[in-house]
Amino acid sequence: MSHSMIAHGCHIHGDVSGSIIGPGVTIEADAKVSRSILLGDLTVPAGAVLESVIADVFAEIPVGQTGKTKPGPGNITVLVPSQRGADVNGQDQTLGE
Repeated sequence: MSHSMIAHGCHIHGDVSGSIIGPGVTIEADAKVSRSILLGDLTVPAGAVLESVIADVFAEIPVGQTGKTKPGPGNITVLVPSQRGADVNGQDQTLGE
């Protein structure tokens, strides 16, 4: 772990650099997280590589490469839970469906 903020209650077994890791996050062995914000209560599985990612609470993290650091705007990948439900205005919060 280098240049990162790690919340209490995390289980870090993989590599983390330049990231903010929220409470209840598990990063399995052979997973890599860089320049990312993981809000909490999720698992980064072995073999996952996150680069410039913001992951919401309970987001599902895929195995393999997600995100990429590149110059200019639009260089952040956002992951949200697949089942968010309705917000206070009754609007569905699920993105991409």
